[in-house]
Amino acid sequence: MNSPYVRKLNLDGDVQNPITKSKPYFHSEPNRRERRKILQPHPLFGCGKSVPLTVLANAKYLRYRQVILLKNGVRKTIEHYLPR
Repeated sequence: MNSPYVRKLNLDGDVQNPITKSKPYFHSEPNRRERRKILQPHPLFGCGKSVPLTVLANAKYLRYRQVILLKNGVRKTIEHYLPR
């Protein structure tokens, strides 16, 4: 989880940990927007608006989208059609 920047002062009132161009404040965790992208449901694909179902001739397929987060931070999407 991200930790906010907390300004630390010494006894004279000077800032001990200033944010400068040479020493910016970075954190290793993703921000809220990045975390929410993973948790949000993804839109369905194929035909049909409210039901994730595709009908072809004599077969019905349930559409399912799988999202995988790779080690380098890239999201990979795999689309599955499961027989119903």
